[in-house]
Amino acid sequence: MEKNLGKKIQFTLVFFKVFLFLFVIGIGAGAYLVYTVSKETPVDLIDGYAPVSPSVIYDINGNQIDTIMVQNRAPIGIGDSSLCSKMHFFGDRR
Repeated sequence: MEKNLGKKIQFTLVFFKVFLFLFVIGIGAGAYLVYTVSKETPVDLIDGYAPVSPSVIYDINGNQIDTIMVQNRAPIGIGDSSLCSKMHFFGDRR
């Protein structure tokens, strides 16, 4: 009985040591991941943002024919939007 109890304690200690080792390795890998992502992410993402420019098509005489990919990004209030877009934005399912 004492031999069996000694083996159980020894197994528990080995299991605990392996678990602790893997936990420390996981913490180190997570810290390294956070460090590399924060180091490689540019700080000036907002300052360097340039929206998509429209393409302008001209004819042979230099007159503008068409503008492609014009985006209307004028801000509007919630009260000015449709009920459907409000329900979609806020996740309301009636």
